Amino acid sequence: MFKKTITVVVLLIMSLSLITAVQAEEAPKLVSQVNSVILIEPGKELDVSSYLFEFPEQLIEGAQVRLTTSEQKLTINGSNIKAEEEGVFLLKAQYEEQSMDIYAVSGGTLFYDDFSSGLSDQYRIVEGSNVRAEDGFLYVGPSCRVLLPEFLDNLGNYIIECRATIIQPNESTRWASVMYRIQKEDYPYYQMCIRSGATAANGVEFAERTTQNAWNVTNTASYSENISPSQMYDIRIEANGANVNQYINQTLTQSVHNAAVWNKGGIGLQANGSTMKIDSIKVTAVQDQYETVYGYAQLSTPLKTDYSSSVLAVKPDTAEQIKSYASMDESKRPTAVMVDVNDNLTLSTYSQKDLGGIEDFLAMLNNRIIPVFRAKEADTAQALAQKLSEINFPDAYILSSKEGLIKAKETYYNFYGLLDLSGASGEITDDTLAQIRADVNSANAKSVLLPEEYALKSYIQTLQKGVISVWLDASEQTDITAACRLLSCGANGYAVFEPDILIDAMDYFSQDAMLRKTVIIGHRGIPALAPENTLEGAVKAYENGSDIVEVDVYVTTDNQLVILHDGDLSRTTTGTGNIENYSLAQLKEFLANKQFPNNPEYADCRIPTMREFFEEFKDTDMGFFIEIKSGKANCLPLLKELIDEYADYNMESRCTVISFLMNQIVNSRKNLPGVSASYLCGGLITDDSIYTSLYGINEQLLPNNATFSTSYGGVGALSIEALALRGITTWPWTFTSMADYYSYFKTNAGGLTTNYSNWSKDLAHTLNVPAQSVNLEINKTQAAQGSLTTYARQTLELPENTELIILSGQDVISADGLNITGLKEGTASYMLKTSVNNRGGMNYTLYSQPVTVSVSADGGATATETQPAAQPQALNGALPYVIGACALVIIAAAAIVIFTLKGRKKK
Repeated sequence: MFKKTITVVVLLIMSLSLITAVQAEEAPKLVSQVNSVILIEPGKELDVSSYLFEFPEQLIEGAQVRLTTSEQKLTINGSNIKAEEEGVFLLKAQYEEQSMDIYAVSGGTLFYDDFSSGLSDQYRIVEGSNVRAEDGFLYVGPSCRVLLPEFLDNLGNYIIECRATIIQPNESTRWASVMYRIQKEDYPYYQMCIRSGATAANGVEFAERTTQNAWNVTNTASYSENISPSQMYDIRIEANGANVNQYINQTLTQSVHNAAVWNKGGIGLQANGSTMKIDSIKVTAVQDQYETVYGYAQLSTPLKTDYSSSVLAVKPDTAEQIKSYASMDESKRPTAVMVDVNDNLTLSTYSQKDLGGIEDFLAMLNNRIIPVFRAKEADTAQALAQKLSEINFPDAYILSSKEGLIKAKETYYNFYGLLDLSGASGEITDDTLAQIRADVNSANAKSVLLPEEYALKSYIQTLQKGVISVWLDASEQTDITAACRLLSCGANGYAVFEPDILIDAMDYFSQDAMLRKTVIIGHRGIPALAPENTLEGAVKAYENGSDIVEVDVYVTTDNQLVILHDGDLSRTTTGTGNIENYSLAQLKEFLANKQFPNNPEYADCRIPTMREFFEEFKDTDMGFFIEIKSGKANCLPLLKELIDEYADYNMESRCTVISFLMNQIVNSRKNLPGVSASYLCGGLITDDSIYTSLYGINEQLLPNNATFSTSYGGVGALSIEALALRGITTWPWTFTSMADYYSYFKTNAGGLTTNYSNWSKDLAHTLNVPAQSVNLEINKTQAAQGSLTTYARQTLELPENTELIILSGQDVISADGLNITGLKEGTASYMLKTSVNNRGGMNYTLYSQPVTVSVSADGGATATETQPAAQPQALNGALPYVIGACALVIIAAAAIVIFTLKGRKKK
């Protein structure tokens, strides 16, 4: 059935009686802008008065539509149409000032050709020239594309039947294809690709040629035999809305449900490195039926600065509130609405007010806000996923327990998992954060909902560095201080009952506020300064501000994980041949300093092992992006063994598996379910193609719970934000231009991969305060304390341009620069801010988290609530001071003991 994208206009104009009729009876036939076809039987009159006609602005019943034609063999009498013989006839449908062309197809066949009469001039050759008809066959190729007659460009739902084979392939990977829904007589388009070696894992493909003229292969399969040049094969494609089925010889090879980017377009044939031999081709019309289809919401958030944006998720109390949120403009409109899912799949607010069924709720959202469905029970989460699958809804969060998300993903993968840990309690340590990351990944999620106690920069930065999006359950926040504490910690999302307090708190932050740290990944170390993929290079990358080092991993003949980018040794080492043909001992004979042969610092660089990397950095905060270059099946099991050996150093929480090889991403999820995974790719999305590209991206990422590591060319701030608001972080690579590097700090990216981490080593990324609360005596003055942390893990004093902002209690304290004075008993709060200007063209402002000031007559004792030690890089910068303080305590204790012993001796 044709699936019609739901729009605001359609929903407003369709009458209630029409909607009721559609739901209560069999779905009426639809004549749409996408597939303007009416099927009729030869010699029989057809009444189309009950059909729905989709004009640009509304749906109209056929009884109200005026039909006309100039075709001599087609008769129109009011709403009745009749053709005496088979054929395709053009007519016009008109309602008031609106009109559209329609094809009446008598007999169902839109097009047929067996090439017995040669090559018709209706065909359009758009690439190459070697297209010919000979002896009743059409030959296309090699490397040619030919399109069928132009009138088919106006249709989108059809059945294509092609009897063909592949001859003269250059090699077994070469292919032929049937293209469909071709745009602009060129690209983008979809295609069914069949390789000469069809038994390969990717022997048959459903693929999209994107707007960037790149391939997005979202479904691969193997056929039972390789294609024989002497045998003809029946190729069949059923394209119907977002659903496509592809067959060879009546065997279903693919069934996909994400073909919604291009909903109509031309049909063609293509050969690549081979020649396609076609016996016949037939295109049959499909009559559409009306059914609601859901697309991707064009999300927004009011919690946004130049450098980051966060999800604003509201917990409404009534249906009226939901409708009012959906009608807001972007400056105020929430990103998401959170509701409870009951056992019977009806919905209610968190206060248990009934919201009806899922479809009614989605209509309220009006495709402008993303739904967050909370399923408290695992079985409910599974039933919900099944429901989303049935209605083919692609754009929702499911908030549930680990068990609930696992069950839901087993049923349907196309939703965003949000692990519900909002009830977590207890001490927060490094181990706690490591376990959270493992639980999120094991639950097939990429986002987690945590209680407000996690609203500290150190906690948030640790989890975000681990490729986890963090939401905070901010239900209890009621004042401006609490709201600013939430926003300044840099979380990826906030769940609230009343959104206004957070929106108002954004006024305290400048537009250039950098509230979230951008992670820096040293690409193969720092190849601008040291040999790539060496231990020496990784150490230098760490010293120059890399939070994470990216390495490329292969497996030796004696099952050791070794690090090299190229499979061949010759570019960067003194060896030759494939690295996986050597033992570790043999590889250690080669030098790996070929890029810096005359630098004595690297005179003895060797090919390192993954174990050597772990050993070198085990006591630091260095993270690892481990790219699986090897295709060997034992690569991931070997990595798991090694990670387990370093469990005392939380190595699992410090590693992320990345790969261009989707099968290795799958293997990582099997062997290392608690470790984050990211898919390396490029060209899948641009700022101009966000809401059409999301289908293909989600088809790639969501089945295997991977996030998005893309080449940075093409992807921009808008597309990165659209993904981030759906819990999918983007990690673009590889920056070799300083201007591009600095500009991408403003894109909401999770992290940037570069050969030049030294470009940002001196940049400050966090403004720290030593205590979250202090005590102050009336009429006494003390200076506000703080420091900056740089990417090189250095601690800096506050610069002179640092300012103090009083958030609350303006009558309790006063401020003169950074000096605060107690005016009367009570409680006040403040934040510090400092601006950084002209760093590589970047201008940004850092904010501390709020400090609460308790003013009393005696002042009490100064509070000692410091930033927790959950973030090793903050601790490293302060380590000399911590050691010094400990030493003073030990000396003082020793002096007391000696003094006491002397006193006892005298007695």
